[in-house]
Amino acid sequence: MREPSLSDKEWLAKVAEHLKGRATQAMRFGGAYDYCMGDEMSLTHYTRYFDYDWSPHALGAFRKWLQVRYASLDALNKAWETNFTSWDAVVPMTLHEVTGRANAAPWAEFRSFMNDSVADFFAMAQASLKSVDPQARAGLSGTQEPRSGNGMDWWKNSQAFNYYHSYNTGWSNEMRRSFAPYTGTAQSPYYAGYWQAGRAIEYNFFWCLLHDTEAVSAWTTPIFFYNDFTYSESGRDTLALCREMKLGLWDLIRNARREHDGIALHYSQNSINAATLLGKDEEIVRHRDAWVKLIEEMGLQYDFVATPQIEDGILRRGDSRGNRYRVLILPESFAVSDKEKAEIEAFVRAGGTVIADRGAGLMDGKCRRGDQGVLDGLFGLRRTDSGGEGTLGIQVRMPGIPASELKFPVAEALAPTTAKPLGQSAGEQPLPALLRNGVGNGAAWYLNLDLSPFDNERVFHTPAEKGLRSILDAILAEAGVKPQVGVSLASGRAPHLEVVRYTAGDLTYVGLLHAREEKEELATISFPETAHVYDCRKGEALGTLREVRASFAGGEARLYCLAPKPLAEPRLTLAAPAAAKGETVRYSVRLNGGSDRQKQLVRLTVFRPDGSEYADYARNLYLGEKGFTGEFRLALNDPAGAWKIVVRDLCSGAQSVTTFTVR
Repeated sequence: MREPSLSDKEWLAKVAEHLKGRATQAMRFGGAYDYCMGDEMSLTHYTRYFDYDWSPHALGAFRKWLQVRYASLDALNKAWETNFTSWDAVVPMTLHEVTGRANAAPWAEFRSFMNDSVADFFAMAQASLKSVDPQARAGLSGTQEPRSGNGMDWWKNSQAFNYYHSYNTGWSNEMRRSFAPYTGTAQSPYYAGYWQAGRAIEYNFFWCLLHDTEAVSAWTTPIFFYNDFTYSESGRDTLALCREMKLGLWDLIRNARREHDGIALHYSQNSINAATLLGKDEEIVRHRDAWVKLIEEMGLQYDFVATPQIEDGILRRGDSRGNRYRVLILPESFAVSDKEKAEIEAFVRAGGTVIADRGAGLMDGKCRRGDQGVLDGLFGLRRTDSGGEGTLGIQVRMPGIPASELKFPVAEALAPTTAKPLGQSAGEQPLPALLRNGVGNGAAWYLNLDLSPFDNERVFHTPAEKGLRSILDAILAEAGVKPQVGVSLASGRAPHLEVVRYTAGDLTYVGLLHAREEKEELATISFPETAHVYDCRKGEALGTLREVRASFAGGEARLYCLAPKPLAEPRLTLAAPAAAKGETVRYSVRLNGGSDRQKQLVRLTVFRPDGSEYADYARNLYLGEKGFTGEFRLALNDPAGAWKIVVRDLCSGAQSVTTFTVR
């Protein structure tokens, strides 16, 4: 039993009142930046599994939860293959009890209930704070990756709390980023501090910039200083990056829209539960990691798409902006609900492509296993007991790809029914791999590969990594998914550069992040069409180009602006050439030939007579057709003399300068 139980109403009421009291205290000082409920929390201990919660409070709430989902006790008994005689007698099963049982629903549904309990508790906490502080942001620090027992279902928790100081364990930052348009959650990853300096901290800041985080969190302040309060290397480099972001890069990208390439990556808490049943808790994380790195380093972007979203028709409707998905990837999606099955099949019939690695649909959404898998018909295969799985290496026979051997283990004993295998394992009992099944206007691919070793292949840039990328290139190209920005290395190795695209009107921003562990590489970056290209970090026009060549150290980041016509030059004028101390200085900034289709970020900076910057008077301006008129009031102790104001376009470096006199 868990003490206190998250279903104990009396305890919940006390927590609510306590939180209201804390918010009341904060409101005396204008509220809090955010209300953090704890650090590195989970239902258990980090990612560890434990069969919480068998308290009377939780069991009573679970029975009510079940009664909403089942029309009768008979329906529950049929679904669970149990024989309870009353609702009061219903109890879930432990992990030990369902191990080896084909029907694990009595355990899996309790895990779903406990995830609901955690999310409901978080939602209650946020609602209590907001009842006093309507602008309250609430959440956790040090978030954990989703596991079957720790309550970290990120689709549910993204709807419960609205702000997280997060870890990216299990790529959960990318889950929250993907869910944010639908849930409103925001995050500030712990990507500063930890003694990081140089390219490592550069990578982290630009990762946050290019992954739609609201801010960057740091642990911990003393790391930034030596005992004499001079900056440490970490403090020095963190300060420089904070300044670079504040001078315009952050505002520039946050005024643009992140683009994906029509790839949906399945987020299935049911499959995470199933992985525990199968003893594959770590393997499912490795497969997810493999897919994320493959997609990103092939120059593509994706969204995680959760089970409830698929059940609700997101594959048919498209994302929050109506952009359709062309490809659905199932990374060890062991458990697929009936509604998901119907939506995925309809998606493929309508022209979509689904790609599974292994184990897809072994169970239904309640972790019940049948004679055949839920999606076996879609993939055109049947599961056999012929053995041979685990054999290392397959012979590849795909059109457009030279015949080769791919050194990844074959995962399962399968036989094609309607699918065509384009690869097979070696040995006396060859097994099919790379199975393609045409369905309606689309295709279902079952790789039948264990991708667990992928990261080792990637680290050493092996032929296996390159071969797998070639196969996926061909599958994705058939689905109409190709990188908009190409990257090739002079070394000939597979690039480990993530490419992220943002758009704002007619402008495209291309961000590139080189993996931190990589050595320096010379890269050729190819754009979709000839454009006026600007280096946004340097503030430099590179010319009218289709490609650029640049050297990337490990962890280095670059950001380019692509414009169909040259960026406009800024112009600055003052209302008066002089002002006395305490008076107001009024100015106007506009773009010569500015366009709302090509809005630009302009930085206004004010300099004292000695040449030092007066940061309090500076600001960023996001301009299009209309200009901006602003002002600042001089302090009574500002020095007299000749002052200077500079407005500079962030991407092109073009600037306008004027002076005024302080009397």
